[in-house]
Amino acid sequence: MKTLSVREGFEFKYQPPGQYGILIDQIGPMAGGTDGKYWLWYENNRMGQVASDAYKLQNGDVIEWKFVNLKM
Repeated sequence: MKTLSVREGFEFKYQPPGQYGILIDQIGPMAGGTDGKYWLWYENNRMGQVASDAYKLQNGDVIEWKFVNLKM
């Protein structure tokens, strides 16, 4: 994320590693918690099964961050 944010010109904020790894709080102007939405990461069109900072990238992986509504 750090390398990509510099290359693509956007900012992001995160919380230090906790029980579930690093938590991405904000990408660009979109902050987690806005309208019940939070940043979730997906690998190869599947929601990440481990913390994003624990995932080992493989050649050909497609990683996406989606701002997902988690309101119940």
